[in-house]
Amino acid sequence: GVWRFNPKSSYVVGADVAMGLDRGDWSVAYVLEAVSGEIVGMWRGRCAPDVFGNQILPGIGSFFKNALVNVEINNHGLTTLTALRDCGYENLYRRHSKTTRRETALETLGWMTTSGNKQPMCDGIAAWIREGNQAWDRVTVHEIKTFVREQRGERVKLHGSPHDDCVMALGITIECRRYAFEHDLTEPAPDRRGTIDWLDEQLQAGRRGSKKAMSPVI
Repeated sequence: GVWRFNPKSSYVVGADVAMGLDRGDWSVAYVLEAVSGEIVGMWRGRCAPDVFGNQILPGIGSFFKNALVNVEINNHGLTTLTALRDCGYENLYRRHSKTTRRETALETLGWMTTSGNKQPMCDGIAAWIREGNQAWDRVTVHEIKTFVREQRGERVKLHGSPHDDCVMALGITIECRRYAFEHDLTEPAPDRRGTIDWLDEQLQAGRRGSKKAMSPVI
């Protein structure tokens, strides 16, 4: 598909992470325009989880004006999220949870898919479609059509056959968009690149050893 970018818009990214095996599942990242919900980009491929985190996702996020990025941390996703954070990307989704010992909400990086939130996430995809949005690639359309609700006794399993990586990535991105609205993050941040403050931040990051930082040259 064509990657569409508007400097006056704000964007969100959601990622479903696979192991990276040649014949395994796919790692998928979707990009939505935050206000309209329109799909403006998609990446689907097989790569190591750390490469997905320190090369693919920061590249996508940076291209779309430091987009808010939501990574599923189930299984290999924690490796991806750690790599993304360690390479210096800071605009990351934070999930909220309640503990039994504390009443305050804990902010934790990344999205964790559970039996409790998978159905609401799928409901989010349905609501997104009712808004008039649609997936424009045949793989995702096929996965949505084959995604089923299977009753197993008292348990309900939601899954696609043979893959549902695109559906999951789309759902995670839609959750990221909802988070952006809840936290007033849908207004595009001003482009600070090239300013004195930005240059100073890059030099300071270089002194801390960041791979993405600039180094002073005398």
